[in-house]
Amino acid sequence: MCCMQLCSLTDAHDIHHWATSIRRLVHVARWRQEEKEKEEVLMQASATRKERENIEASAKSKEDMIKLKAETNLQKYKDDIQKLEKEISQLRLKTDSSKIAALRRGIDGSYASRLADIKSSPAQKESRTPCISEVATDFHDYFEMGGVKRERECVMCLSEEMSVVFLPCAHQVVCTTCNELHEKQGMKDCPSCRGPIQLRIPVRYARS
Repeated sequence: MCCMQLCSLTDAHDIHHWATSIRRLVHVARWRQEEKEKEEVLMQASATRKERENIEASAKSKEDMIKLKAETNLQKYKDDIQKLEKEISQLRLKTDSSKIAALRRGIDGSYASRLADIKSSPAQKESRTPCISEVATDFHDYFEMGGVKRERECVMCLSEEMSVVFLPCAHQVVCTTCNELHEKQGMKDCPSCRGPIQLRIPVRYARS
C-alpha cells in the first residue's frame, strides 16, 4: 500500500513538473511570437517612415527646382524689362535731342530765322516786302504738303498744335510739350526771332 502511494506521489510530481515545463515553454513561445510581431510592426513603421521621408525629399527637391526655375525666369523677365526700359529711355533721349535740334534749326532750315534775318538786316530793308512774301509762300507750300491746318503745327515736333505764346515778342510757334522741353533744356530765346523770353503763356486756337 505504501509502495503504491509512493508511486502515485512520484507520478503526480512528474506530472506537475511536466505541466510547469509546458507552461514555461508556452510562455516562452508566446513571448517570442509577441517579440516577432513587435519587430515586424517596427520594421513596417520604419519602412513607412522611410517611404514618407523619401516622398517628402522628392517633393522638396521638385519644389526647389520649380522655385529656382521661377526665380530664373523672373530674373530674366526683370533683365528684359530693364533692357526695354533702357532702350525706351535712349529712344526718348534721341527724340528729345531731335526735337531740340529741330527747335534750334527752326522749320526746314529755319524759316523763322530767315524772317528774323530779313527783318534785322539793313541791306534787306528796301527789299523786305518781296523777300517776306517769298518766305511766306515757302511756309504755305511747306505746311500744305502735310495736310490740314499745318500752319498751326509746332515747329519742334511738327505734330502738335502751337499753344504757347512767348512774350514780349508774341511769337506762337511751339506746343505745350515742346515748350516744357524747351524750358527744361535751359533755352531762353524765342526760336523764331531769337529774342529773350520773359513770359510763356499757354493759349489755344479757336476751333473752326
